[in-house]
Amino acid sequence: MDALNPMRFSARMTLLLILTLPLSAFLSYVVFERLHEQHFLSASLFDAGIKEIRIQNTTDLEDLSQRQTELSEKLRASAVFKAAVQNMGRQTGDASSFAGPELALARNGVVTLSTDASQIGADLPNAYRLKRLPGDELKYATTQDRFEIILSSTQPDSDVTLMVTLDKAVTAANGEQRARQVWESLARGFAAGFAVLAGMTLLLVLLNRVANTSIEEGDSKGARRFARLARAGAGILTAASAHGALFVTAWLSIQADLTSAQGDAAYSGAEFIALVADNATIMLIALLIAVEMSVVLFAGRTPAEPSHPPDTAPSAPQPAASELYKAMRPAIFLFLFGVDLSMSILPLHMERLYDVIPGVSREFALGLPVAVEFLCVGVAIFVSGAWLDRKGWVPPFAVGLLLTLAGGLYSWQAPDALQFVLSRAILGFGYGLTLLAAQGFVVRHTDTRTKTQGLAHLFAGLYSGSICGAATGALIAERFGYEAVFLTGALLVFTVVAYAVIYLRRGVSGPAAPKAAASPGTHSGEISIWRFLGDRNVIAVSLLSSLPAAIAAIGFMHYFTPVYLSRIGAPEAKIGQILMLFGLCMTFLGPLVGRLADRMPSKKIPIFIGGLLGSVAFLSFIGLQGVAATSCAVILLGLSNCFVLSSQSAYVLHLDVSKKLGEGKALGLFRASSRIGQMLGPMLFAGLVGLSDIRHGVAVLGGAYLITVILFQLLAARETPAGDSSKTEESAAPAQPKSQQSPSRQSQSAISSRSKTA
Repeated sequence: MDALNPMRFSARMTLLLILTLPLSAFLSYVVFERLHEQHFLSASLFDAGIKEIRIQNTTDLEDLSQRQTELSEKLRASAVFKAAVQNMGRQTGDASSFAGPELALARNGVVTLSTDASQIGADLPNAYRLKRLPGDELKYATTQDRFEIILSSTQPDSDVTLMVTLDKAVTAANGEQRARQVWESLARGFAAGFAVLAGMTLLLVLLNRVANTSIEEGDSKGARRFARLARAGAGILTAASAHGALFVTAWLSIQADLTSAQGDAAYSGAEFIALVADNATIMLIALLIAVEMSVVLFAGRTPAEPSHPPDTAPSAPQPAASELYKAMRPAIFLFLFGVDLSMSILPLHMERLYDVIPGVSREFALGLPVAVEFLCVGVAIFVSGAWLDRKGWVPPFAVGLLLTLAGGLYSWQAPDALQFVLSRAILGFGYGLTLLAAQGFVVRHTDTRTKTQGLAHLFAGLYSGSICGAATGALIAERFGYEAVFLTGALLVFTVVAYAVIYLRRGVSGPAAPKAAASPGTHSGEISIWRFLGDRNVIAVSLLSSLPAAIAAIGFMHYFTPVYLSRIGAPEAKIGQILMLFGLCMTFLGPLVGRLADRMPSKKIPIFIGGLLGSVAFLSFIGLQGVAATSCAVILLGLSNCFVLSSQSAYVLHLDVSKKLGEGKALGLFRASSRIGQMLGPMLFAGLVGLSDIRHGVAVLGGAYLITVILFQLLAARETPAGDSSKTEESAAPAQPKSQQSPSRQSQSAISSRSKTA
């Protein structure tokens, strides 16, 4: 049973189900609760017929009290509200303890009259907190104990706004039933998974005999390939059956819950689409987590370093050493999962903490956390290359994890805006150190034969973590609040520490990767840094390609998308789903586009294509708006980054001036332009958000981006042809994922190719 190890497969698959199914069930429950709340608000107002309200005399408290009494009676008499209160009464034994609806009258966003004296003088929920009900024009906000539904006045040119406040406790009706339904879904998922796993284990026992027979007959290579395919197929069937049973049961429970409250029309079109999107998001998260965890579970513990006498060298690469790089993939997955949980909420949380800062606009202040975080990421990567070369990957990795953990916990507890910005600075510096050290780990434990494969594994885990983090964090934020997102992210970073102690400690003293010998065409150090920076081609690619691309990616993804979508009433879950599209493009289309770009004779061609796609992303706001425009732009930016990231580095390294300076220095100096763009991006988009016509401003930015793309093509010269004999082996490496660079140089270039830091 050495070929397939059916019993070992069964045990590890069981552990994988135990890790992934509860998270899927938890996220399904979050979706369950949100749909219930949205249905309650929409149905209760619709049933009471109070979506449009007119006030005869907006300054008369007596008239307001009369309208409040009328609205309260309508809401209390609505079937949905009455059923909810009755259910809560059965659960608690006292239905009368729940407060009825309150009515507040506001002028210019400030409550002037209210049936609740504590609300007078308070501000209405601002645009960043309001969420739109599916299929309705109504917007609402949630506080710790109530819902605030905003009803604008129907009178023309009126500055009057009405707010209906409903007790949040009444939406907990049937909460025990929903929790029970989720537990039933989880139990059925486990039952289905274990049933299929048992069948797959028996099948593997039979196939194992066939594999062992093949090995005895000398076909060991074919038997091992057969064993891998058999295990992969069995694992896919097991995981698919378990999650399929869970999601089908949860889907039917949600349908039954909505149908019982709403009647035959269980779904509106918007509700159905939202439900499908939410379940697809959860399934994708579960799939990616299962894939990343299987790297650990099915590879076993990190193999020990090969041993040989100190005065002799191994005659051939040892299998144990060649597989060591895979141990970093789950670590970087968990790390990015924790860091990117807050991807969709940073400017929104900053808005909640915001206090007036003299000389600083609100929109500019909202972009500070993102700008400062990425500035510190760039500083950490720029200054720590020498540290990595001298001390290895362990010190920066350990310090980076501790700083990221401290920054996440500080973000959770930050009491004001300035301290929140400081917390993101701490996290950003740790973030940059950890990414650089992870790259150094892979470079150290790979050689020229396995370096490309090692980098591919690392980036697969990196992008998977980013995708899962953006979507999961949005769901958690919508249900449990922003503070819970930062705490959860910090806990996930802490798991990386535990993982490193268990799985990465054997890689501390591993053999260093062999360094590539310098090629005859390399003349490092022949020119000064200032001459390199003054080169026309370097200026063109830095200012007209790298800088605009970085501004577009970071400014749009990390600032504009959350703020703009929140302002039009999109919930946090929708924001997270849209941000996922960027990572999906980079994960699934990036390798294909990269191979296509490698075949092009000049890297100016893919740079032009990528820049064109980036400009069209913003120009799409001319004909589209809202969620459609943002989704289209995110997808186009993802495609754009697939083309430009590796092509920019390859273009710079193919220049003669880069070879004369030294390709490591050249690449580090070039990437400084993208760091500047990462910092400027949120600031630039903050100015757009402050405009009265946001769509026009984004389109103008797209036009400016297009101009820089054309100018680059006109001003930049073609780089050294790929077939030129003077081109060094190292300069070709970035086009074939940088396999010949030194550890610190490759660390910086590969990290710069990541979607959110390029």
